Amino acid sequence: MASGSAAEQTAPARRDRTHWLYIAVIAAVILGILVGFVFPEFAVGLKWLGTAFVALIKMLIARSSSAPSCSASAPSGRLPAWAGSAVWPWATSC
Repeated sequence: MASGSAAEQTAPARRDRTHWLYIAVIAAVILGILVGFVFPEFAVGLKWLGTAFVALIKMLIARSSSAPSCSASAPSGRLPAWAGSAVWPWATSC
């Protein structure tokens, strides 16, 4: 085999895609602190946005933590295999 063939070449290392998410979150926190200090009246007006964000996160955590118990209580044999884990927890309130 000749050197440099496709079998001998290795794929380039893939960088973690969540790296930019961490940077964006840290930048948003720093920006929020700066806005709070520089423009306090404007920051108070954005309180509803923070409250809505926290409520959405709480809703997501509550649903994902109840998913195993809801999917375990799904009627067996009547639903497709994917429905118990994907649809059932979101379609019902346990």
